[in-house]
Amino acid sequence: MKTLSTRSFVVFTASFLLSFYSAVAFAAGPVVTGVSGASSSTLTGTPIIYGGLAGDELCESSSSSTCNNCRSGLTCSTTPLCACNEARINGNLVLTITATPQESATGALRLIADDVVISPTGTSSTSSASFTWDTLCQASTAGTTCENVPTTQKATLSARIFNDNNNSSDVDDDEEATTISFYIINPGKGTSSTWNVYGATNTEGVGGFTPYPGDEKIYIEDVTSTSGFPTLSYGSKAVKVRVWISDNGAATASPTSAIVPSDLDVVDDGGTLESNKVTGLTNGTAYVFRVALIDEAGNIVQHYPSASDATANGCDTNPPSSSCPWAATPDEVLGLLSEDFNCFVATAAYGTQMSKELSVFRDFRHRILLRTDLGKYLVNKYYSTGPKMARWIASNENLKMLSRGVLWPLHSLAKLTLKLPLSATVQLTIYILSVLFIPLLTLLGFYLAARRIFRSPRAN
Repeated sequence: MKTLSTRSFVVFTASFLLSFYSAVAFAAGPVVTGVSGASSSTLTGTPIIYGGLAGDELCESSSSSTCNNCRSGLTCSTTPLCACNEARINGNLVLTITATPQESATGALRLIADDVVISPTGTSSTSSASFTWDTLCQASTAGTTCENVPTTQKATLSARIFNDNNNSSDVDDDEEATTISFYIINPGKGTSSTWNVYGATNTEGVGGFTPYPGDEKIYIEDVTSTSGFPTLSYGSKAVKVRVWISDNGAATASPTSAIVPSDLDVVDDGGTLESNKVTGLTNGTAYVFRVALIDEAGNIVQHYPSASDATANGCDTNPPSSSCPWAATPDEVLGLLSEDFNCFVATAAYGTQMSKELSVFRDFRHRILLRTDLGKYLVNKYYSTGPKMARWIASNENLKMLSRGVLWPLHSLAKLTLKLPLSATVQLTIYILSVLFIPLLTLLGFYLAARRIFRSPRAN
């Protein structure tokens, strides 16, 4: 009796696995390649299609395109700080899904959920199918038309798309399907929505920030987000922070009147901003900024600050009051000073711009010095003399060592000062006093030590 050799067994096993996985690969269902008529979608992994319902349904009930109900005259009729959506769906809107059909497919593309085929609109082909949003909303967990999806909820629908080669309205054994998820998200409509303004009812999202001026740009810093951010309790999460911009007071830093806004991506793990830079601004122009959240379905919610807070802090005037915490004026000099290569002396001393010590000095300049009049004066003085000092230090290794020794206590003090939960003015005052006080303490220590040494009785 012949036995199977180890080599033959390995070859047989490899051939079997290759055949099996090849069969699985070729038996895959349709691959979704495009979506139109949706608020947003993601096609990587399991395709997800979103329909957003924020704001009043004051757009045209178009069957061919989504609607921007954030534009002037539509958002909550007269109240500019309302939840809205720049690609809002409606029940009559037609959603079209295009896909690469299953190999050798001859049947029309169909969508099935809970063993019931969802009625398409128009004629489907092997590579595309269309459905009204009302049909999808009624098949979802909401079980009703889109405009009646309960507020502050997410209606879901898990369906499968397949080529119905046998025209049986079911996925037969010789057919493969691809799962698609639909999310219909309604954070509320009109002035009664609890997601219009941060703090009015809900305190989820961004409840504080500071705009810092750069060269033709500003940085959104000191972002204060609530616990759980970017998750939102109505069933979605914030994927971007919308920055509304106005050069005419806070009243026009809103969906209806703002300059072209800027969107900053949110990092999913922890809710920090992937980028905090708003560009394309004009130096010397005073701007007021307001932020809002954009969820997965494109709903724009939770505006901050509120209109009353902006008014109370002097942000409505043009130019805004110096007390307005959400205003900033881009400036060429400040912008130059905010760039990494301008820590002249520290860079020369440490030899690289990437040193961790340099990041502390930059943060200190960025968060404290440039937010106070005295700090700006000191920075401008440093800017005029720093390059010369840097060239002098960089040319001599001994001076580099000496400079690092001098910068070490300044670095430690800057690091500690940045952790103090105080205003920039108070932080700078503490830092300056500490810088002046530590040398005095050091000299006093040397003096007392010397007195003790010289007063000690000499040993016999």
